[in-house]
Amino acid sequence: MAAMAPPSDPRGRPLDGFAADTYGDRFVDVYDDWYPDVTDTEACVATVEALARDVATRRGTEPRVLELGVGTGRLAIPLAERGVHVTGLDASPAMLAAMAAKPGGERVRAVLGDMADLAQADQRFDVVLVAYNTLFNLVEEGAQQRCLDRSGDALTVLAYGTMVHVALAAVAESGTDAEVIDLRTLIPLDVDAIVASVRRTGRCLIVHEATLTSGFGAELAALVQRNCFWHLEAPVLRVAGWDTPYPRAQQWHYF
Repeated sequence: MAAMAPPSDPRGRPLDGFAADTYGDRFVDVYDDWYPDVTDTEACVATVEALARDVATRRGTEPRVLELGVGTGRLAIPLAERGVHVTGLDASPAMLAAMAAKPGGERVRAVLGDMADLAQADQRFDVVLVAYNTLFNLVEEGAQQRCLDRSGDALTVLAYGTMVHVALAAVAESGTDAEVIDLRTLIPLDVDAIVASVRRTGRCLIVHEATLTSGFGAELAALVQRNCFWHLEAPVLRVAGWDTPYPRAQQWHYF
């Protein structure tokens, strides 16, 4: 496991007995009582299942989901009961034991390990689920980054709006090991996430519906070029709409 800073109280005093692999020993018995209403379990499970089945269908495979910090299987077990192949990774033996003891727990493939080292899961997954505040169990920024770095290694795809779904479908169909970043908003823009991903993959593809000329993709390409120049292994490419004039006379029909 990756080394972690010892947990401490608000005054900086170390908390003995609390670590990545021992946290479950202290509250495994009350874990399910603490988190019953944190999320809508049924809605969350249904959404993850739909996403996994959509990607798996395009790949021609069975749906596979990896849940990080699976805990006692609050989400993993009902997901597995829906016929999804679920792998649950957790650093706490006590948590994994509690999950295995539950009805349906045997349906989840349990992996004892560190979320910062996803190679331990040794499979490719359609969806990686990190529920609620699970990521913050990695208390060091470097460990959090290593966890996120495993999402795609060959290419960074930047998209927003409808093109996010198109890009995800294309990546799934082609089998490319790509990270698709949903920009969500252009102002403000999550520059740190873009730069971190492109510096890792070395390649960037920008996808949007607007025309190629004067489209926002040009701004994104300039940003990537300026911040990631020495990390790029290929030119930044854009996939965009045709450079055609908008028919002003038919504008209201278009809307």
